[in-house]
Amino acid sequence: MLSTLSVSGIALCVAVGVLLDLLLGEARRWHPLVGFGRWAATIERHGNSGGHRTLRGGLAWLLAVLPPVALVWMVASSISSEPAAYALHILCSISV
Repeated sequence: MLSTLSVSGIALCVAVGVLLDLLLGEARRWHPLVGFGRWAATIERHGNSGGHRTLRGGLAWLLAVLPPVALVWMVASSISSEPAAYALHILCSISV
């Protein structure tokens, strides 16, 4: 979708997004990033104490990052014959 927009069109979309964020504020519920933030906070609360912090940090990263990436990969694999490209497209669309 963004590939069809001009630079000024993308700049306008970014400006509108920033303005909406300023007007409406941060989403508190029912937003994927809010859910991820809560999940990451839970992992941090349970894993950020005691010894073996490097090992715990690696495990926390695996628990936080791999499930959403695996979900996107599974959806992309079921839709497209090129799951890597489609998964990248999905991830970029979610973050914009």
